[in-house]
Amino acid sequence: YAPFSELAAGKSIAVVGDIRKLPFSSKKKAGVIVVNNVLTHIKPGERNEIVAGLAEKTRALLIVDNHYESKREIRERWKDIAEAIGSRLSLLPESEEKREKMRGLRKYLHPTRQMLEEEQQKLVDVGPMERELAKNGWKTTTSVLVRPLQKTIILQARRA
Repeated sequence: YAPFSELAAGKSIAVVGDIRKLPFSSKKKAGVIVVNNVLTHIKPGERNEIVAGLAEKTRALLIVDNHYESKREIRERWKDIAEAIGSRLSLLPESEEKREKMRGLRKYLHPTRQMLEEEQQKLVDVGPMERELAKNGWKTTTSVLVRPLQKTIILQARRA
């Protein structure tokens, strides 16, 4: 598809600014809008509206962000991270700094409900966005990139 090939060929400009105020209009559309780790900073209730607004200003969208996880998945990821850090810390000689860092890890081994909810708010569920785009005639493809201790969601969308 042409806009993605233009992006790959380096025929693009970078616009940095507020995602709600991009310098494109429904008449002067961007070829591709790439949203990289931005939606994680937007309240979940506002994300669909922002993506719908972007869709009016482009022929293609590429959204890359932190994949949505259940509280159980977050708890498991944090536990894995804390255990990995803890095993490295255990190799260090005893010190007050080491004890303080080990105490800090406990909150990730036994997170509160509030901690899990706050983390979950940062993660992006593209399902509702994908359905909204499809209702408006967009073709979408979603893939997940899994790396150690992190999952990234990639949503590609173009006008059908």
